[in-house]
Amino acid sequence: MEKISVFIANDDVEFCNSLVRQFDHSFRFEAAQVAYDGLSALEYIKLNQPNIIIIDLMLPVYDGLYIISYIRKEIPDYTPFIYVISTLGSDKTNRVIENLDVDYYSVKSISPEAVVNNTLVLIDNLKFSVPRAPAPKVHTAPYTPAADPDHPYLYIEKHIEEYLSKMGVPLYRLSTRCTAKLLQLALEDTTLMHSMLKLYETTGQSLVPSLTSAAIERNIRSTVKYITENPTEYFKQCFPMEVEKVKNNIFINNSVYLIKKSIENFLENKNYLR
Repeated sequence: MEKISVFIANDDVEFCNSLVRQFDHSFRFEAAQVAYDGLSALEYIKLNQPNIIIIDLMLPVYDGLYIISYIRKEIPDYTPFIYVISTLGSDKTNRVIENLDVDYYSVKSISPEAVVNNTLVLIDNLKFSVPRAPAPKVHTAPYTPAADPDHPYLYIEKHIEEYLSKMGVPLYRLSTRCTAKLLQLALEDTTLMHSMLKLYETTGQSLVPSLTSAAIERNIRSTVKYITENPTEYFKQCFPMEVEKVKNNIFINNSVYLIKKSIENFLENKNYLR
């Protein structure tokens, strides 16, 4: 039986490694190939045309939606099965994905095991057959190229930085970097929002394994203190309550909501999605 080629485009290196190991356990797939940014992903797809593409929406340089749109419109006679995994799960996002003829869509946080199982169900239900020779085995190294302002760009870190800049907090501060990482993790895995302690712990471990949850909590508090003592008009619009009521948990919850809304608005305004 000819094996199925799988390509993964996701900037979460740990998730990709786990996903590759899961696919390697199945005899039905070739060794899964990976790219960690949209530029490498699109180049690989154009060159190798893998049978199945598992892609995140938010990627550096070219985002996932641009890549899907490019495949559907610009590569004739190439119809891969496309499986989208994203932190975005709103009705607006769902409508965009439906317009791009995606075969399967999962909202994070989903386990690598579930992704492989869903893929197997997908190919069985659609009576999948391998239409081309196996792709060459080429692994790309994780990197983040500089953004080109002319390229579509839906990348979570960019939106977080823009949000914090509008809040008026300097991006070079250590506390800001901790805050940005915490917001990124909360956006990527909403289950972390159920416990602030767990969110602080996970943030500390992702930055420096020895960084404690108490240290992260202090850094977030420092960010909130800076913002409330130097309030911008944007901050006043987003947090109309009394300044002393803006505590860590309120800031984090509101920020996650506001950044998600910003991303959804960005999606809606992208010309290639209309």
